[in-house]
Amino acid sequence: MKPERWQQIDSVLQAVVAHPLAEREARLNEACAGDKSLRQAVESLLSFREKAESFLEGQALEDAADMFCEAEVELTSGQLIGSYRIETQLGSGGMGEVYLAEDTKLDRKVAIKFLPSYLEQDELARKRLLREAKAAAKLDHPNICAVYEVKEEADRSFIVMQYVAGGTLGDRIKTQNLDLCEALDICIQVVEALAEAHSRGIIHRDIKPGNIMLTARRQVKVLDFGLAKFVESGGVEQADARRQGMLSRAGERPGTPPYMSPEQAEGVALDARSDLFAVGVILYECLTGERPFSGKNDWEILNRVVRFSPPSPSKLNPNVPLELDHIVMKALAKKPAARYQSAGDLLEALRDLRAGLQAQNEAVTRPLPLGRDLSKATTLATTLSDAHSVGPQPGGGTSHLLIGSQPRSIRL
Repeated sequence: MKPERWQQIDSVLQAVVAHPLAEREARLNEACAGDKSLRQAVESLLSFREKAESFLEGQALEDAADMFCEAEVELTSGQLIGSYRIETQLGSGGMGEVYLAEDTKLDRKVAIKFLPSYLEQDELARKRLLREAKAAAKLDHPNICAVYEVKEEADRSFIVMQYVAGGTLGDRIKTQNLDLCEALDICIQVVEALAEAHSRGIIHRDIKPGNIMLTARRQVKVLDFGLAKFVESGGVEQADARRQGMLSRAGERPGTPPYMSPEQAEGVALDARSDLFAVGVILYECLTGERPFSGKNDWEILNRVVRFSPPSPSKLNPNVPLELDHIVMKALAKKPAARYQSAGDLLEALRDLRAGLQAQNEAVTRPLPLGRDLSKATTLATTLSDAHSVGPQPGGGTSHLLIGSQPRSIRL
């Protein structure tokens, strides 16, 4: 690496570290000014610094930076990789770079996930990419992003996937409030996808808003089976699944801390109920706008996942029905035996609640209360109870029900 490039990385790193966690995102945006490789290097070094601070000193820090920036290769628009013509980059992260491309043989748009150039020689990363392709290829479901093939061209490994136009649930939560019915519909589709995966002996292990795509028609597509675990029917690991489960480095827990189950956080044996815990976390976040488990770093978050019991969603948003409170908190039970025992069980509970709200809404003759101002409104439960007693009246079935901080009219 050229000395001036290292100085640039180090300068940004030190400037970002000097600020509180809450301000680092803004500082990164300002300091990197669109330089993707610079940002990637700094973010990766920040992550390493957090997990192994004593190691990141002197030459070790420079060696780590070299790993991320030595071979900066970005695909360009119009470049051909096999039969695929690159159009534009859709996104990038620690384990992959995703591009929109044209399949010149079949004349269709596809999404191509490449390993980052600095991971091309990492055998573990290559195995994870292959596992993602194998896991998704076993599944044929409208709520799971289809994988077409896995290839290697020009010394780069990649998988070719169905292109899904839209944004992630994570982006949606950050920028827009979700209403109750939308939150339920999204989570129902996620659980339907998991029911299919679990029936095929596949545990996702990284269910989170960033791995859930939403199309313009509100259809869910579950992505990224790179951490998937294969089990036999009955939840017993397959012979080769034990080896696949070891596709992580010493001390590394596969998954994303805020969405891990307690057993995942502790690094002990897990089954499909771990994915259902993650659904509970996502539903909690959709309903309240807050994650149930947070902290200053990964280790603090994992500790809270294992030991902390968050308040029920209705404590943060009184518009949440008590029935939904029960569903969320059961999904978030610390012990797997206290959770829903299958995706089918959770799916049934969510569908029953959704159908109940639909039926109740048909009897509602007046708008539900706006926002969380209880001085001017009653709770959802009281409103729906009143609706049954007064019977239908003119006016239709539009409900003003809020999940977040801004009221919106919705139709249940």
